[in-house]
Order: sequence, then C-alpha cells, then structure tokens
Amino acid sequence: MAVGTSTGQVLLYDLRSNKPLLVRDHFYNLPIKSLNFHDQLDLVVSADSKIIKIWNKDTGKAFSSIQPQTNINDVCIYPNSGMLFTANEDPKMNTFYVPVSAETFTLLTADFTSCTRPVTFTSCPPVACADTHTLYGAVKDICRPR
Repeated sequence: MAVGTSTGQVLLYDLRSNKPLLVRDHFYNLPIKSLNFHDQLDLVVSADSKIIKIWNKDTGKAFSSIQPQTNINDVCIYPNSGMLFTANEDPKMNTFYVPVSAETFTLLTADFTSCTRPVTFTSCPPVACADTHTLYGAVKDICRPR
C-alpha cells in the first residue's frame, strides 16, 4: 500500500506493519497529487504539482522523473501499454511513454500529432497558415499561397 502526504512524501507500507517499508521525498514540499503502480516494471509513479517521479517499489531507486512546464493535477497510466497521461494546467494534455521492457531505461515523450503519412488539408482558410501551426505544433503546414 502507498500513501502520499501533504508535505510531499510517499510512504510504502506492508499492511501487516505500522512502520513504512520505504519513504521517498519529492523535495518540493508540495502535496502528493497522484500515486500509481506500474505493475509490469514494479515501479511507483508519484506526482506532486511540479514533478512526476518514477521509482522502484522495492529499493526506492529512481527510474526517471518528468517535470512538465505546467502544474500537474493528476497522472493516469493506461494499463498494459506504458502510456502515461497527465491532466495539467494547460489546454494540451501531456502524454509520455514508459517502455515496458525492464532492460530499457529511457523515457520517451509520445507525440501523436506527427505521423509517417503525409498530412494534407482539403481546404485552406483565407487566414495565414501560421495560425494553424500554433494549434497543431507538430503538423507541417502545406498550405500554399493562392
């Protein structure tokens, strides 16, 4: 069982004991907002409003950390996929990928707006295409002047 405190600590307990097996501190002195287990890699994913920390549930050894530019409200792990989503103070939801292979110790940012197929627009509005770029940052504008 895991418990997050208002002072930014995560405590892991064995239900048979009243003393924590492991204590991890986020060092921001902010309340823990989200606490999840990544079962495939035996990791704990804990988050306060500034940082997401991913660490081993048995040893407490850090696996990775993510510090988005906006404040975090919640973290959700999609089961059996390695996908990690954050609800944050930004119109765009952040998406990350935690590899499910224990040999791979990298954390990749998933970018679903880019793809291998060319993206085409059926019609180009009379406004400048630069406005479209702010909405879809990773989509390449293919509008041509008329």
